[in-house]
Amino acid sequence: MIGAVILTFIITALSMLVLFLLEGNKKRISENHHILKENDGLRRQISEYTAHEQRRRECSAYDKGLYDGRKTDTYYRQCLKKFTVRDQADVMMNGESEENDT
Repeated sequence: MIGAVILTFIITALSMLVLFLLEGNKKRISENHHILKENDGLRRQISEYTAHEQRRRECSAYDKGLYDGRKTDTYYRQCLKKFTVRDQADVMMNGESEENDT
């Protein structure tokens, strides 16, 4: 009879331990889920901030003229005109001018 009481006590104690561990695991899973949701929100905010900052930099660079090619086009046209209007320099191969033996 005393063995049945001890066995019942052990089974009850183990059952309570299992229920306690299951409840703790459930709380930990809930907390992890909450943290993951919070992290997703922070990642979204970082992504939006990064996109906004990139757009601001592009607008700033455009305002400063870095993406405006008018100055570069003007310089290219001046160089092209300079080298096409004047007499072309003689092309030398290996330091000697080309000879026409024909």
